[in-house]
Amino acid sequence: VAQVPAFAHLGAERIADISQLLKPEIVPARFTVIRRGEVPRAMFFVVSGALEIDLPTEIVRIEEGQFFGETGLLEDSVRRATVTTLSECHLLRLEKSDFERLMEDEPELREAIARVSRERSHSVEASEI
Repeated sequence: VAQVPAFAHLGAERIADISQLLKPEIVPARFTVIRRGEVPRAMFFVVSGALEIDLPTEIVRIEEGQFFGETGLLEDSVRRATVTTLSECHLLRLEKSDFERLMEDEPELREAIARVSRERSHSVEASEI
């Protein structure tokens, strides 16, 4: 968890607390983790492996240290992308209820996650022009 840039500003004790909320998952290659149109129930942090985010206008690759699934939770909207593993992936799952509580308790973390979400949204919007 300490390797995820969004958590970089947090102290060791707080990172340990957050680690308790995260559920490890090992996912095989070519597995769909999130489907466009689904109701979001969690977001994910990538510990190892590579995934593909299939957005309506582009495909983005993410790897270790990155996260996905945050937009639907932040905006309380259905999933806008399908996310599929390209290789076996070790993920950390943060359930929606824990995400909401964490975002309330950690405004800096919320801003870091929201910033990445906005950057991804702007990238999609720019490619639609």
